[in-house]
Amino acid sequence: MSRAKTKATRLNYRATQLENLAKLDIPAQAKALGLEVDDQGRAVAVFLGRRHLISNTEVVAAEGARRPTVDEQSVLAHYLASRGAGELSGEYVPIGRLTGIAVSGGGPSQNLAKPLGDLFGDRYDLFAQAAPKVGGKALGVSSSGAQTWEFGLPKLPVR
Repeated sequence: MSRAKTKATRLNYRATQLENLAKLDIPAQAKALGLEVDDQGRAVAVFLGRRHLISNTEVVAAEGARRPTVDEQSVLAHYLASRGAGELSGEYVPIGRLTGIAVSGGGPSQNLAKPLGDLFGDRYDLFAQAAPKVGGKALGVSSSGAQTWEFGLPKLPVR
């Protein structure tokens, strides 16, 4: 798939998610998900260490933060529009089931971990210093012996 088609697909997906936001009672849904609501009725979500404001028409960065990427906007809009209000089940699912974006060229773990591997390599100490700055929380060692971290939103942790 060409880069242009990939970008067009991502933009179309974001547009669909924004259409879903238009139908929501933002304050009620934010409360159901455990998010704050600002004085303008926008949901406030901290995602990857940055505050985002979600309204019926857009997903924007809070004051002074860089503009959220297309993918960040899609994930946050999908999250808010998911109407989830349940408690955590403890089950982790592939990212494609949450975002509707197919992951190609390897499994989700490979695609999501490769950029981290490229950046940090075998320097786990640097990763452990950087992860908390974007909302990472160390969970300890998994049953397979790997270090486990969690990143995410209320009621939607990402491991």
